[in-house]
Amino acid sequence: MSFYPSCPSQAPHWPCRLLLAVCLLPGMAGCGHLWEDVTSRSNEPGVWANMSYRWDLVFNRPEPLEVLASSHDGDMRRRALVTLDTKGSWWKKEDPEVLMRVLTTSAAQERDPINRALAIERLVELDDPRVPRMLIDFYGAEINADARGLPVRIAAVRGMGQVKDSVTIETLTGIVHNRELPTDLRLAAADSLGNHENHDAAGALVKVLRDDRDVAIKYRAHQSLQKMSGRKDIPARADAWEEAFREAAATGQPMRQEPNPMLKLVTWWRD
Repeated sequence: MSFYPSCPSQAPHWPCRLLLAVCLLPGMAGCGHLWEDVTSRSNEPGVWANMSYRWDLVFNRPEPLEVLASSHDGDMRRRALVTLDTKGSWWKKEDPEVLMRVLTTSAAQERDPINRALAIERLVELDDPRVPRMLIDFYGAEINADARGLPVRIAAVRGMGQVKDSVTIETLTGIVHNRELPTDLRLAAADSLGNHENHDAAGALVKVLRDDRDVAIKYRAHQSLQKMSGRKDIPARADAWEEAFREAAATGQPMRQEPNPMLKLVTWWRD
């Protein structure tokens, strides 16, 4: 079996080896996506067209924003979304408004649903207060309503857990309780609710334990309840969790209970 699956023939061509060897030299920068670059294929036929294309990807890679503004190549746009720097550094930082505009446009209009999902993942990294509402809109967008849009909806749901804004809880609750939705989508909603230390989110998860018949959904709901509360001692029963939350509310305790040092040690040792 060839170690170079994307080279033009069964036997690895020496140009592929050469380019790979050059890029593996110590200190070579920008090779985080090296394997994808050196095994990619040009739209033009021929070995040297492939080599020229790969050389440009490794050594003359265009700026991500430039690609997203001008290229219609889905693969190049995906690479640009992956490498787009949303955080910046002391020597270079993109305008946040430009990033917001580019990523929201990509999340709404990319032809490839994988690219739309990737744009949503990068959008969450901007830590902008407008993002939670946008995630709800992307989840409900008509373009993502069919089976091909499932990865986009899952990305939006997972993003709702990352932004931890209470405005998303109603949407997440509706998803996790809708038994007609795909299981993967409901699992993502159960996970995201666990990131909200909120009584509404807790109530939605307890309802799953009480009413749902899907074992996988109930298991993830229990995990999320443990995560949001810090409690590992409560079984996966709705009545047990309801009682625990009632006691916490009656005594004025916060929802999240930090385990004592001995329990932390036991948990660490067991894990």
